[in-house]
Amino acid sequence: MPRVRPEVHRAIPGTRGRPLPKHQFAASRMMVIVDVSGVHELPVVFCSCPGAETHDVQLLEMGFYPATAKRPKTAFTFRVLDDFLLTNKECKTAAMNYYNKLRRVTNDLFPHTVPDRYRDLLRVSRQWRNLKARKRYGVGFQGVGEPGPGSLAVICPSCPVPEVNMPAGWQNDPHPYKHMASVIFDGNFSAEHQRMKNPSDDVRFADGHAFMVTDGPYKEHLNTAVQFRQKLECHEHRAVLAAASEKAALEATGIGAAACSRHGFFIPHAVVDFQKGEQQKNIDYSMCQVALFFQRLMLLLALYDVWCHYVKHMPERFRDSPGLSWPEGMTIMGGIDQFHVHGHIAQCYPRYSPSFIPGAGVQDGDVLETLWINTNKMSDSTRGMSSAHRQESIDDIMDDSNWNKLVRIAPALARKWKKACEEIGPSRDALEHLTASSDPAQVQGWKALAETARQQRHKKIEVMDVYEIQSKKLPTKAEIQLQLTQAENTGADQLRGCAAWLAFGLKIEESSAMAAAFSLRPDMSALGVEWDAMDDIPESAGVERDSSSGTGSYASASMVPERFSIALPSNLGVAFCRAHDLMGLVEKERRLRVGQMNDALHSVRVAIGYKSFLYRHGVRQATSQRQKLRSFDDVHLADEGVLSWARIYTAARTALLNLYDRTHPEDLIALQAVEKRYQPLEKRDLRANTALIEQSTRGVRHLHLAWFWSMDVQGDSQNSGWMNESKQFSALT
Repeated sequence: MPRVRPEVHRAIPGTRGRPLPKHQFAASRMMVIVDVSGVHELPVVFCSCPGAETHDVQLLEMGFYPATAKRPKTAFTFRVLDDFLLTNKECKTAAMNYYNKLRRVTNDLFPHTVPDRYRDLLRVSRQWRNLKARKRYGVGFQGVGEPGPGSLAVICPSCPVPEVNMPAGWQNDPHPYKHMASVIFDGNFSAEHQRMKNPSDDVRFADGHAFMVTDGPYKEHLNTAVQFRQKLECHEHRAVLAAASEKAALEATGIGAAACSRHGFFIPHAVVDFQKGEQQKNIDYSMCQVALFFQRLMLLLALYDVWCHYVKHMPERFRDSPGLSWPEGMTIMGGIDQFHVHGHIAQCYPRYSPSFIPGAGVQDGDVLETLWINTNKMSDSTRGMSSAHRQESIDDIMDDSNWNKLVRIAPALARKWKKACEEIGPSRDALEHLTASSDPAQVQGWKALAETARQQRHKKIEVMDVYEIQSKKLPTKAEIQLQLTQAENTGADQLRGCAAWLAFGLKIEESSAMAAAFSLRPDMSALGVEWDAMDDIPESAGVERDSSSGTGSYASASMVPERFSIALPSNLGVAFCRAHDLMGLVEKERRLRVGQMNDALHSVRVAIGYKSFLYRHGVRQATSQRQKLRSFDDVHLADEGVLSWARIYTAARTALLNLYDRTHPEDLIALQAVEKRYQPLEKRDLRANTALIEQSTRGVRHLHLAWFWSMDVQGDSQNSGWMNESKQFSALT
């Protein structure tokens, strides 16, 4: 390794560049100097004049950070420390990888001969990071005290802060929702942390000064917090149970954080560690710190993916837990973010969706899901750090995230304002058209319902059910068959047993369609092809297999069982049935076909939802190529299920249309109603569009699902009143 030994070293530490007589210098000392250009061994001469600064201070004055305070033998240049911290934040480069790079820059052939100062870099970079944060805060200037909880963090400039960005007299504004802070909570189970072997050796530089909470009070709260056993009433909470098991080797199974839901800034002093999963006492402490941060406001909107479960005993937990408090005069409004609300049961949507919370506005969904990306990239490095080092590293990553958003906040808000201006016009026109086409008394009733819901929401959440359409499920084939059978048994119908016979015929057709789709798969051979290849079993005389096709197709399609036609009225034709006085059978098959289509559409919706689930939780979260390929195999199997049920629906629809005589006036009217209600399935309708399910995706908020997703309600507005409810829903939203 090259060793630089300059004969004349004029920039002497402690002299500030002034030349001094020779007798005032101490003997030179060989030091390891770490710089972005490499690791160098250089002789350093310190000033030994009377009253000279200590050696470590002399190095600092020259732009070198000493590894030790007493008789330093290693020093890092300021620029290499700045470069490491920036590389760590932008490229997520660990300290070991960064120092190995410096060793290779110094001596690419023999990097192992370069002095190893990796541990010194770990310690010095922590000190340097803390000094930079304190300098930005103003520590050392007159009137600036020691940092307090969250004081070293970059905060959101757009969230409401009295006497900073709020007008005078905002407390008397008749529209208080304009001055409401909006915060979202979420957990991240990738930020695990292993237990330390010697916790007593840990040294904290900034305990609670940025985003993670102060360690001591938080642990005391965990020991004294009050917990309630609750019955699960919404399937979305099973994600909490899945992560609730304690892991012996881990001190923390993840972290929970809070961020302003409008702008995506992490809230200072609100990041907590999880011990057994996403427990309520963890989020309670984060919620308490957020409330203290906004304690001068009157309204706080809290969005949490399991708010419907979390809020049930929230007042009791805050009242009985000594480590929790709530600012006097602050009202909290809770909800479930757009990213997760669609995964809850139906009643959670009108009660907790931000779309129905006054003042919530149009938000981007779970913004924390996007912020976790940078944190997750550092999880491999932070998992084995000491508790204090991990806390400082997570604080630094979150602070850098807030800084990047701070310097881009103006163009980001301008884009949102422009988008809102573009969308408000069509929305206003649609509302005016809806109210103009409705009865004025109905419109006044809708407004009264909305006002009542707004005033009583925080007292009784059930009032928000006015935003939900009280739909009726379409009858299934089994229900229609039961109705027909009951009519036959009461004697009102002379054709007894026909309903069961027709239903059995429809079942045979479904099985035939499934078999036909199975035989068309390219990886499937003809039935018995393995037996046909054996010498001791001759070929069937009546079946001639096409030897040129690897799929084993048959020459005579009429011999294929799945191609046989069943003597149902739809296959015989409505003219034949009318001529032979079989219109009673035609009417029964019509009703059964409707039930069959309802069942098929329901199965299509379930299969598409499962396919979307596989994309979101399998393909997108795969950690290896092998796991991703297996997830795609599951997606292909789910896709086959979608196509199979789509074929059944198409066949049932074709059969139903054949049961109407287009030359008959009454049949023609009924046929047109059926064609309007049960539309053909297009290929684009069967896609698993996860962008519509994950509402946080940019630009999809105003897109619509395929027509059959709303087929679970009765379409006859005169009988069910669904059209009026639909108008009410559209007007209120």
